[in-house]
Amino acid sequence: MSRPPNTKQFLLVYFGLLFGTVILAILGERYFKLNGRCLIFLLCGPIFLAAAWKTPESFYQVIRSLGWFRLIEDESVMAVILFCLGVILVLIGLPCLLAG
Repeated sequence: MSRPPNTKQFLLVYFGLLFGTVILAILGERYFKLNGRCLIFLLCGPIFLAAAWKTPESFYQVIRSLGWFRLIEDESVMAVILFCLGVILVLIGLPCLLAG
């Protein structure tokens, strides 16, 4: 199992992803008239996909250290779960945005 992130790294990555996603959703809603909720799903999908491939490693480590993800010991199982979550989020967000 990889080493967990230190507190500073965790806070920077976690809040950076959280605020970045929300800010992009607000901007998309305001300037492009996109559904903000759908955009959040669509933006979070690639974050989970990137974490599944451990690129960058900090995404993976932060998501890995959250909640029930800590209980999963097998790295390959964790990668499959993150990949599936990413695909599901994209499959929810994209049709929702296209529908309008």
